[in-house]
Amino acid sequence: MFSFSALHPDNNWVVDIGWLQSALSTVTQKYHLKDLDEICPDQVTTTEWMAQQLFSDIVSEAKKGSFSFSGSIRVTVKESDVAEASYENSIE
Repeated sequence: MFSFSALHPDNNWVVDIGWLQSALSTVTQKYHLKDLDEICPDQVTTTEWMAQQLFSDIVSEAKKGSFSFSGSIRVTVKESDVAEASYENSIE
C-alpha cells in the first residue's frame, strides 16, 4: 500500500500503477519459486523479514528510475489463511 498526504499535483495519483506493476513484477521474480535459503543464506527468512525485504526491493526499484514518491509504503506478506506480516516505513 502506498500512501501520502496529498495527490501528485500534476497527475492526481499517489503512485503510477503502470510503474508499480512493472516494479512488483521485477521484485517478485527474484523470489518466485526459489529456495530462500539459497538466495539469502545468512538470513532467517521469516514472513516479517520477507515483508521488510520486499519493501527494500521496491524502494530500490523506485530509486533506479525517475519515479518520485514521498510518503509511506506498507508491504504485507500472507503466509497462510491465518498468518500474515506487514512492514511499513516512510520514504522521501
